[in-house]
Amino acid sequence: MIEGINDIINSGLLERYVEGDVSIEERLKVDMLKVDHREIRDRLQQIEIQLEQDHLKQSIIPPKGTKEAIIKRLGNDNLAATQHPIKKELEGFKSWLSIAASVLLSVGIVWFIMDNSLQEARASEEELTAKLMMLEKECNAKSLKYAFINDPYTKPVLLNNVNDQSYEAVVYWNENKQASYLRSVDLKTLKDDQIYQIWADVEGEMISIGTFLPGDDLIAIDYLPNATSLNITIEPKGGSMHPTLSTLTASNSI
Repeated sequence: MIEGINDIINSGLLERYVEGDVSIEERLKVDMLKVDHREIRDRLQQIEIQLEQDHLKQSIIPPKGTKEAIIKRLGNDNLAATQHPIKKELEGFKSWLSIAASVLLSVGIVWFIMDNSLQEARASEEELTAKLMMLEKECNAKSLKYAFINDPYTKPVLLNNVNDQSYEAVVYWNENKQASYLRSVDLKTLKDDQIYQIWADVEGEMISIGTFLPGDDLIAIDYLPNATSLNITIEPKGGSMHPTLSTLTASNSI
């Protein structure tokens, strides 16, 4: 027997279910359980049989001769209608239970659907709220970046191709804020094992200030106050300790 079914059988819930003394939630729970578990169906049948036997025990036995007197008074035509009054009473009781069960089941299903719809609506609301918060965060971040670009102290440094001097990237350099951002403009796509690396020339020494791949977004890079030029090289994925001068792609003075 599946673990947990014994606890349900011994809890008294099934007896209250047969008697109609359960909440909508309990009614729905038993309805679903009896579909999936034979043990529950068997126990419910036992309870119904026991309930019928209890009613039979509690019935009042009429005085001797009552049956004959009634038959004589009403005539033989009414014999069939008077043979099993207790059975008819039980049949009426079962009919009432069946109707009550159907009503409760219908209400339970409606409640279940409404509850599921409410939960789905709440989940959708939470998901939408999370997306809005994420979008708001992204918008705020972009607003700060564009505010940085439009800052009067921000200096755009155009990094030109070392061969044809075409415009390939731009660095926004702000001495006042001690910060800088890079935007790729026309840098080619690299192989999977390569990456772009940008270097600042500080007193003749090339110092790495970031690695990146081509894209439309602004990329934060390190700011070095004494830098005199910026240079982009192609390096192995992960970056290099020193620039590979043979792969110098773009450069310009600050």
